[in-house]
Amino acid sequence: MILLCLRKYLQDATISRLLVNGEHVGHVLEDVGRPAGVKIKHDTCIPEGVYRVVVNYSPKFKRKMPLLFNVTPDHSVNRNGVRFTGIRIHGGNTVEHTSGCPLVARHTDGQKSVWDNIEPELTAQISAALDAGEEVLWVVTEDI
Repeated sequence: MILLCLRKYLQDATISRLLVNGEHVGHVLEDVGRPAGVKIKHDTCIPEGVYRVVVNYSPKFKRKMPLLFNVTPDHSVNRNGVRFTGIRIHGGNTVEHTSGCPLVARHTDGQKSVWDNIEPELTAQISAALDAGEEVLWVVTEDI
């Protein structure tokens, strides 16, 4: 399963179109993009790239949720010497809700807001794919 985020970098946020196996399903809202190697904790979108996805229990949210990573066994992301941890796909409406994580929703204003959370649906789809033995990848690239 491929979850493709086609990004548009804005001054105060990062917005993406989200495709699942080539089909448009919604949008992703993240914090602002920063130059390679620069991270402000809880206020920087994850770098472009390919991430593996698992579904596991989140102590913070108290439920099973998708988690993005590229380094095992600690399920973190390391890009250009900067480490990101606990990258959960979840719902929310503004960059204030991201804390560095991708927010997934059906609708967007194309600027700073998303609404109609699709995280439960994505979690179910990802879980089914993983249970079927599929690899699940979250691919982030700039939209053209």
